[in-house]
Amino acid sequence: MTTDQDDKDTRAASGPFPRAVPEDHAAALRDPARLRALEETALLDSPEEEAFDRAVRLARSLTGAPTALFSLVDDTRQFFKALSGFAPETGPMRETPLSHSFCQYVVTGNAAMSVVDAREHDLLSYNRAVPDLDVVAYLGVPVQGRRGQVIGSLCAIDSSPHEWSEQDERALKDIAAFLETEIALRKHMAERELLIDELNHRIRNIYSVVNALVRMTRSEDLTTEEFAAQLNGRVQALAATHGLIQPLATVTEDAGNDTSLHAHVSTLMTPYTGAGGHEIRIEGPDLPVGSTASIYLALAIHELSTNAVKYGALSGPRRALEITWTDGDDTVELTWREAGPGHVARTASGTGFGSKLVKLCIEGQLRGEIATATDSTGLTYRFRIPRERLTGAPTD
Repeated sequence: MTTDQDDKDTRAASGPFPRAVPEDHAAALRDPARLRALEETALLDSPEEEAFDRAVRLARSLTGAPTALFSLVDDTRQFFKALSGFAPETGPMRETPLSHSFCQYVVTGNAAMSVVDAREHDLLSYNRAVPDLDVVAYLGVPVQGRRGQVIGSLCAIDSSPHEWSEQDERALKDIAAFLETEIALRKHMAERELLIDELNHRIRNIYSVVNALVRMTRSEDLTTEEFAAQLNGRVQALAATHGLIQPLATVTEDAGNDTSLHAHVSTLMTPYTGAGGHEIRIEGPDLPVGSTASIYLALAIHELSTNAVKYGALSGPRRALEITWTDGDDTVELTWREAGPGHVARTASGTGFGSKLVKLCIEGQLRGEIATATDSTGLTYRFRIPRERLTGAPTD
């Protein structure tokens, strides 16, 4: 009888392992989208957890195998998030290099695979898991991330030859589906908490920013009508800026719009230009910015702007803000420099939500690096961002 679950399952039925290493095997292991999906789970190198331990115990029970593992596979190793019945002579083990991995082929093939006796297999007989870990029989099914990339394998292992049944395979596939649901729910809950924190943070900041815009406009020699017009224009520019700043937890692979770096930064700084007696200089080569990168960059720059309005170069007259960047062969370096008399010395590596948000955008999402320096005369941020991550196009 065919069920809805059978119809939805796109993974191939259990088949034999390849007789030789597939030509695309290494590239599939190193696939950036797959590795990002694995990293986003936050499961690599994490401690044992009952939700996952329960799954491998169930896999053992249903297949009758003496050992079951939930293995996460990156491009150099496999990490055992959960294991049951696995007790090598060398003691407790949570990971192995890929020289000791059958799961890697399940991952790159995105298919259930089995072997009755690996000692007689052309490829697997040379795998160090056979002599070192006593792996003889193996049945594994893929475990996928939220967007379909394979991040690991749920497997049953025997130290003796073992004939695997269709029922064994179906049991592992059902448990793998439970694991995928657990991982997706954890990611959803983490994003929900991030969204709430970010929106609360933004609401608190908007009052400070609007007060600063009023203060900047009031410092100019304007009639009442001119004051109202200037303030309205700056508030409208601030609203337009917020339109670029999608909440981080909702950013998708195709969020935002392609733009140029100069136009993007200029738009973000429009609310603060020509007011308050401070200077803003924006300078650098006109590089393209990919749609998703534009959101992360907007979030980081908006956070720095808000802090500058409250404490730094945008908080009073005779102060200056420079936003400059250079284009290297494979890295774009963007510098944010605040300076001026009466500048409030502050740390550039705070522990508040805003600092965490900048770090998450630049280091976490854009795979960049942040360097900071601060003293009584000003503050400097330097972002080193891989060009490919910023532009959304591979480097030559």
